[in-house]
Amino acid sequence: MLLLSCSKIFSLCPQRNFKRDEIPYQTVKEIVEKHLSNMDPEKRQILEARLRGETEQGPSETSSKVDSRGPSPNKPKSVSEYRNLLVADRHHLLPKLEDFGEAQKIHLKYPKNMRKFVRARTERRLASESNDYVNIVCDEKKLPEVFLPIYDQILRKRKKSLQCYNMIINTLHHYFMRVTWSDLVSDLVNEFIEKHIILTCDDLTTKYDREERAVDIYERLREYELMVLLELHLIKKHPEKIEETEVVNKLGFLVFVADSVHMKNFLDEIVCDQFAHIMPKALIYIYEELCIKMPLDLEDRSVDTSASSRLLETREVGRRSSRKMGPGSAAMLALEREAAAKKTEKERKHKKRKSDESSPDSGSGKPKMGLRARAKQAERISKRIAAREKSKRAGSRSYR
Repeated sequence: MLLLSCSKIFSLCPQRNFKRDEIPYQTVKEIVEKHLSNMDPEKRQILEARLRGETEQGPSETSSKVDSRGPSPNKPKSVSEYRNLLVADRHHLLPKLEDFGEAQKIHLKYPKNMRKFVRARTERRLASESNDYVNIVCDEKKLPEVFLPIYDQILRKRKKSLQCYNMIINTLHHYFMRVTWSDLVSDLVNEFIEKHIILTCDDLTTKYDREERAVDIYERLREYELMVLLELHLIKKHPEKIEETEVVNKLGFLVFVADSVHMKNFLDEIVCDQFAHIMPKALIYIYEELCIKMPLDLEDRSVDTSASSRLLETREVGRRSSRKMGPGSAAMLALEREAAAKKTEKERKHKKRKSDESSPDSGSGKPKMGLRARAKQAERISKRIAAREKSKRAGSRSYR
């Protein structure tokens, strides 16, 4: 009972990061005994019986415990109200929720005609967050074996693939947070998903077609969609690896089992809501491979994926337009063009002079001369010779 009370301290004060030697065990024991002594006898017996049951099924290498936690709070009208309820009831070992303040600013990065659309996408994503998870207590080596029936149970009982996706991520994150360092949890979760959950297209074909397994058509669709969501989850940090995945082929399975409308609705709403703000280029690649029309926010990113460069371009266009509309703009524009032409001509002459100086004649070390310069030089020499001959003739006449 004392150990359970200390574990409650960790859950009530996760931000303190208590060490084991910092917990005043004697004080905690006295507080618990005092609280139990003041309780109603019947409630005390029920509590002690439940605590004894939890301690008897504690973690060990030979036994495993699976405790499915209750559903997330009922969703109120406001997304902010739902987020507050979610945070208040969230276990500290679950993944961190998306920053609510930053999420409310995402739509500001888009043009005004798209902001309402992007804001609605953000609200749907925040409303889909969940606290649901399964508490698994077992040795890490037995986790694949223990998790398999849990996976099947999640797939059968949840109505939507996004609910299955959130519950699987929460469950694995909760488990690995208790068995390893917090900075390794994300990598271990992804490694487990890749090795033990992700099914290739051949695996899915074998599971549903070749064995002719009698399964609910909606469960089959949920698993196809879940595989798409999990594969995209694995490349969150490296979206350029989208070409190495089987996402496009698995989306094609949705067309085969349902139809193209079902596949496009899933891609436009569920997939884009979850990942369009994280890796737009990867989703643009998917739409281009499937040859289907993109949503508005991805169309904007496909023209220019950098919001900052788009903003700078808009400012530059505005600056140019204001300059052209100002007084004397035509004269200023003419002067700028003339100055640019002079600069270009000067650079051309400088390059030509440098090239002439750097390429000497084959017979001498003097700089190479052009044809026009050679003609002028020959003309000057011929004039000097003619002048010299004329002066000689004049001198001979005077001598006679």
